[in-house]
Amino acid sequence: MTNEIATVNPFQSMESFESAQRMAKALTNSTLIPKQYRGSENLGNALIALDMAQRMNMNPLAIMQHLYIVHGNPAWSAQFMISMFNQCGRFSPIRYVLTENNQRCMARCKELATGDQIDGPPVTIAMAKDEGWYDKRGSKWKTMPEHMLRLRSAVFLIRSTAPELTMGLHSVEEVRDIIDVTPEDDTDAGLAGTIGTDTLPESNLTTDMLSEAEEAGRRG
Repeated sequence: MTNEIATVNPFQSMESFESAQRMAKALTNSTLIPKQYRGSENLGNALIALDMAQRMNMNPLAIMQHLYIVHGNPAWSAQFMISMFNQCGRFSPIRYVLTENNQRCMARCKELATGDQIDGPPVTIAMAKDEGWYDKRGSKWKTMPEHMLRLRSAVFLIRSTAPELTMGLHSVEEVRDIIDVTPEDDTDAGLAGTIGTDTLPESNLTTDMLSEAEEAGRRG
């Protein structure tokens, strides 16, 4: 998806930097963007969002809404990563291969140019326990195991197959599971959001929504 505002590389030349500043200033005056971009004091954040939008050929608003800084680590929402992958035009929509007892999940897609099937690394409940994700405070692995298996396996497939789509960044859910934080820790201010240990966004891409997305992909 090409859009005019995303074609300006802010750091290509002084002229493009000045043009990007004018665009960023207009964005910082909007009440529709996340608060970490609003106002002149956040002009730098908006410029970075413009640069990332240009590199990824995406709308800056989408970048602003889905890029988070979790304790100093930039990360995308898993929902956004899945959406980018499914809409990139290089692969079929992601499918999920689950065992009957929902203890293991593998994400699968097809490379459209060659027709080759691509299977991502499998994710299991045993892995979640061994890696310490399962018992972390606030973890959804105990209450929503199938949902988490799908999200994690999808992200593994995306990052192992086409990391350039996400600029190599992890998902918010991964960063939350990897970083050991305590309730009193402060979260760094960042691009799209200030994400604390109690407010890390769990992707709202539910099992039903995943099924609907898969059905939409089959319809064309």
